[in-house]
Amino acid sequence: ELREIAKAALGFVEKDKEVNEAEVFASSNELIILRMSYASNIPNNALEEAKSLDDFGIGIKIGFRNGKVGFGKSDSALDLNAVKEAFEKAKKNAVRDADFHSLPEKAGKAKLKKYHDEKIMKLGNEKAVEMSYDCLDSALNELNKKKFSGNVNMTGELDFLKERMAIASSTGINDFDESTIALGHLTTIFELENDISGMWFDSATSLKKLRPEQIGKQSVQKALSLMNPQKLETGTYKAVLGRLAVADILYSRFDVELSSFDVQSSPFLGMLDKKISNYPLNIYDDGITKGFISSKKITDEGIPTQK
Repeated sequence: ELREIAKAALGFVEKDKEVNEAEVFASSNELIILRMSYASNIPNNALEEAKSLDDFGIGIKIGFRNGKVGFGKSDSALDLNAVKEAFEKAKKNAVRDADFHSLPEKAGKAKLKKYHDEKIMKLGNEKAVEMSYDCLDSALNELNKKKFSGNVNMTGELDFLKERMAIASSTGINDFDESTIALGHLTTIFELENDISGMWFDSATSLKKLRPEQIGKQSVQKALSLMNPQKLETGTYKAVLGRLAVADILYSRFDVELSSFDVQSSPFLGMLDKKISNYPLNIYDDGITKGFISSKKITDEGIPTQK
């Protein structure tokens, strides 16, 4: 359906004599959110909020014959009126852009195909709620197993994202993609003289690979492991970093800096093809690894993703 909508919208805008080339992007997404909040000293049902959010709409990018480029969008609609609204906004917002030369053309075949999970696509709130309680039950069972009797707070979230998109352009691109993401995390806090907290998370592109029970269990185990810390003598030690530590380092040292190029505040400005570290570290942007939550069949311009 989205593919037909994008194709029809492209045909509509191309009829305008002012249009040199056009690109239409149509999307429909659903996000199921389950927020967990448990306190051992306050009566509660542990599931603070369960909801689903839908968003859909059309975006149109136009290269006009007068050399200007414009973009417009219409939210919460996928009909002809939405197309007209987005097109009028593109006309109104058109500006001259010296960096724009042309819309991208078709470039090879996509390497990822049918990588989404139908079980997530068909997932309803009832099953999602059940999984959130699996996470909490596992955490509480681990506490009982270790005979912990103090006050405990647990907060976390399970998210299930269903994405569908289609794109059509004057340069011959006409494609469709759908993807699924499942995320979960839980933080366990022991209310002691000095509070102790442990956190664990998981992510997957399929329902069977997300392990809410492990999220709950690991969260408690992380907190328990910090109850009797040991002091180390001053010295140099070899260390193996865990997933959370590595993720935090990569985010603070690379994601933030790379995301600040637009405001000209990145330390990597002008460093393309130059050495930025004395350590033997290689980082790849790989969009075609099956099973990774950021892998996609195509980009938002319809170009096959690659490494």
